[in-house]
Amino acid sequence: MNATNLHDRHELNYSYLAIAAQQVHQLLKRHADPARTQPETFTEPKLAAIAATMPAPPAIEQLVAIFKLSDFERNILLLCAAMELIPKFKSLCAQVQEDPELNYPTFGLA
Repeated sequence: MNATNLHDRHELNYSYLAIAAQQVHQLLKRHADPARTQPETFTEPKLAAIAATMPAPPAIEQLVAIFKLSDFERNILLLCAAMELIPKFKSLCAQVQEDPELNYPTFGLA
């Protein structure tokens, strides 16, 4: 694999991870304010489109397969990734947990 292909694979993996983390972000936003109508961002077609361009499955999906992770376990990984990838995720964690000190993922939040 040459350097360009490796760079492209890293970029595609990052894009896939960011969009998958956005799914968890949307779930938390709905949980934070179930009465508020929030527009859904349909991420599944985006994920499928990215995965289709990759020579191998996305890294997160490889982890899921290797460790035989459930959907819940996959979402915990994405919850942790979202903390690093989504700028306002800390404030959302605190809002959902109703505690400004808990501005990070916890098992209770999961």
